[in-house]
Amino acid sequence: MGLHESYRPTGTKPLPVPITVFRGAKDHLVSAEDCRPWADLSTEGCSWLEFEGGHMYLAEDPVSVLNAMADSVAVRPLPERP
Repeated sequence: MGLHESYRPTGTKPLPVPITVFRGAKDHLVSAEDCRPWADLSTEGCSWLEFEGGHMYLAEDPVSVLNAMADSVAVRPLPERP
């Protein structure tokens, strides 16, 4: 928990890959608004998925979350290198 709370990114350049943000719909620790800044970290777009459950949504329904993770990387081609 300490690492998570004290981590500060050093780079400011957005990544050239799409980002998919996952959160629990009933998460009282991480709001939908808290997730929005992830969009600033990608030049290739950002999407959001909410799952039933709270902060521990992964433990509550791992199959749905893992399937969504697989789908999010399988449907997008890699960006071309400059």
